[in-house]
Amino acid sequence: MAEENRTFTALPTKRATIKDVARAAKVSPMTVSNVLNKKDQLVGSKTKMRVEREVLRLNYRRQSSAQNLGGPTQDCVGMIIIDPSPYFLANLFTTQIAAGRFGLKSVRE
Repeated sequence: MAEENRTFTALPTKRATIKDVARAAKVSPMTVSNVLNKKDQLVGSKTKMRVEREVLRLNYRRQSSAQNLGGPTQDCVGMIIIDPSPYFLANLFTTQIAAGRFGLKSVRE
């Protein structure tokens, strides 16, 4: 029998969440948040290393739009484009430029 040449493709995976990291590191999501936000005085060194290892292993990436929701100030401008006509797209582009000049991030959905 001839051996078949099999190729496997990876299935698309969902992005790791802070809860996934917490579960893998056996800590609470707040502990993961403290490690990610460099609040080292609140977390022991072994726990910190365990969380950092799981962040790397799971390829966890923060969502910048979600980061902006938790703080006392908002540094982003959001736009929802319903009609992608040239007029609205020009407005979107102008808004993004203006927001960048003021140090703001623009989020569009």
